[in-house]
Amino acid sequence: MEGKRFAESGEHAQQWGNVLNGEGGAVVTTRVPPSVAGKMMRLDKLDGIGPARYADNLAELNSTMNGIRLWP
Repeated sequence: MEGKRFAESGEHAQQWGNVLNGEGGAVVTTRVPPSVAGKMMRLDKLDGIGPARYADNLAELNSTMNGIRLWP
């Protein structure tokens, strides 16, 4: 895979982080325009946790997101 998965909520990202990495990780947040998010593959309930998107055009994503911040 040459892309990145994104949770649609911080709470779900925290759950995935705990499952994948234990409880020592950090969750970050960003915003992307609906026109870019709409191009991403979306699953309603990835791994039984919640909605997630998969971005395979990372150059477009990086050029349109509004920075990266710690969540919450």
